[in-house]
Amino acid sequence: SRTQMSLWHPETGRFTVLEGIGAADVPALHPDGRLFALTPSRAPSDRDPDVARSVGSLQLFDPERGERRELPLPSDLAANVTQSWFEGFTNSGDMLFQFMDRRTVGDESTLHFQEWLARFDPRADELKVIGPFGRCFANVLGCPDRDSVVFVEDDRRLVRAHFDGRPAGTHFP
Repeated sequence: SRTQMSLWHPETGRFTVLEGIGAADVPALHPDGRLFALTPSRAPSDRDPDVARSVGSLQLFDPERGERRELPLPSDLAANVTQSWFEGFTNSGDMLFQFMDRRTVGDESTLHFQEWLARFDPRADELKVIGPFGRCFANVLGCPDRDSVVFVEDDRRLVRAHFDGRPAGTHFP
């Protein structure tokens, strides 16, 4: 069966089905009522050899206006994205997201998936994605300013990455 996303209308006590979301992953609801929906990429695997390859996409839906638009992902990420989640807000009100892709990094003892970080600017409706990085899930420490994020990568490196194009830097060890 297919899961449908619905919008609750407290004034009428009814749900309205949000067309076009289907069984997508919904990592976040923006404070203004819009929501993000990730359609993961698909690829053949040992378990599902007949799956057709498709790229993932992140959509921004405005249920009040009935509008939606795609927020572009880098092609490497779009081809391999499996899930996303909301990380928090910057001090300027931008939303932070993490994305996981199916490609693995590391040796056999520390094998894990590549991860990407993104900042959504609600004033410009713009998503800025940086990465890939090693594992940083649950290790985002904060944003000292609008254009950077500090996190622990692979449980051992303190990294500051930049949304403005500057290269990431390791600060410890």
